[in-house]
Amino acid sequence: MSEDKNTSAATEEQMRKLHNSVAQSYQNLIDRYSQGEVLDTNGEIKACPASLLAAAAKFLNDNGQNRPTRVVDVDDDPLNDELPDLSHLDEYNDPQERGREQ
Repeated sequence: MSEDKNTSAATEEQMRKLHNSVAQSYQNLIDRYSQGEVLDTNGEIKACPASLLAAAAKFLNDNGQNRPTRVVDVDDDPLNDELPDLSHLDEYNDPQERGREQ
């Protein structure tokens, strides 16, 4: 029995193209929201829906892209000076140190 080409599995090339198309579609839509191009019925700029961001994040995660692409140096974070110093609490996070009085 010969296999019908219409029912055969997608080739690796077809899957790669489809994957790229989906990724590009997410990127284009998120870019449109970021640039203020998506408007509501009153002509006001719409915020990017959380559901779109969640779907894009799931797509990335499902494809092994679940970590930051660059390492952020905490010392260079502009909000670092705004946060209180909680380093004195480190001893309470260590189970061996809990309950010990110094």
